[in-house]
Amino acid sequence: EDSQAEAVHLNFSGSDVTDVWGQKVQILFNKDDGNYYAFTRGYNERIGTDANYRHSMYLLRSTDGGINFSYAGKIFDQLDMSNPVLGSMLDGHISIDYSVCPNRYYMAIECSGQMCVSYSITPFIPSSWSKPVHIVTASNGRSASTGVFLIDGYNKYASWTVLDDVGSSGPNS
Repeated sequence: EDSQAEAVHLNFSGSDVTDVWGQKVQILFNKDDGNYYAFTRGYNERIGTDANYRHSMYLLRSTDGGINFSYAGKIFDQLDMSNPVLGSMLDGHISIDYSVCPNRYYMAIECSGQMCVSYSITPFIPSSWSKPVHIVTASNGRSASTGVFLIDGYNKYASWTVLDDVGSSGPNS
């Protein structure tokens, strides 16, 4: 059977987000309140002078079955964290560990070219997420991007893309 993609609408009104593009959006259903929640990044051009600190992760809520999402809160404020190396936060991906009670939600995040992890047992409350920590460090002009976790109940696996950040001009450079 064919599947169809449907557009979702993200409304950041009330947040500090000044722009969005190329969104990777992960949507989860909260059975406790019957709403859908979207985890995605937002850009704020007013944050400092360093463009590396301008993306952060945000939570949006839909009360109409997952079509229209409104701002529910900022998950991380990278400028308030004691570790400025975290920088911009991109491409959050959430995996759920059902082997523990309560379930634990893990978010893989690209933190300025390095893979970070955060966790929560109440993921639909933005302030409940732990401070991200690096688990894969960028080196030699390569970054760890677009991380994901697989949790099979006993084992936790991490995967990421390696990007060559050294300005190459083609595949043979």
